[in-house]
Amino acid sequence: MSFRGFIQFYPQPYFCVRILSTTFREILNFTNKISAELPKPERKFAADITYGLLASGSCLLTDVAGKLHEDSKKINIVDRLSCHLSKGIPTHALHSYLSLIRKQAPKSPVVHIDDSDVVKPCTYRFKVLCNVRDGSESTKTKNVIKKGYHVTEATVLPKSGHPASIFSKVWFFNLQP
Repeated sequence: MSFRGFIQFYPQPYFCVRILSTTFREILNFTNKISAELPKPERKFAADITYGLLASGSCLLTDVAGKLHEDSKKINIVDRLSCHLSKGIPTHALHSYLSLIRKQAPKSPVVHIDDSDVVKPCTYRFKVLCNVRDGSESTKTKNVIKKGYHVTEATVLPKSGHPASIFSKVWFFNLQP
């Protein structure tokens, strides 16, 4: 996605164009720091997915693809994004991201660890669902077990005050009902 393509879909007064161009440039600067050592298609994917997630406010690939304003058909954009996502996070990008966060964190950072669950009681299409304790319906005396998965997330609080993710893992193990 180019800035020219970005602006043509947002015909705004000059001050809005300036804000949009600054935001677009900051997204590109951030993704370039993380993906500097990656091949060009991977760098383009990092910029596209970051911008698309922020612009759409959604994690659905069709919404992300709609905000990229490319000349290709939406289904082809979704296929390209899903192909890149299926490869996982490249090791170079992960190390670059963590070193960037490390530079922004104080010497004694605040780290928040959230061990949680995501309940999907009506879903049958996920590949792996396990029995999890539903935290919203369970009490101290009664455990409610439903289908879902466990999630562990760790975030650090850098000097800017905005939490940054440093660890995220989805776990699949069953609790006894």
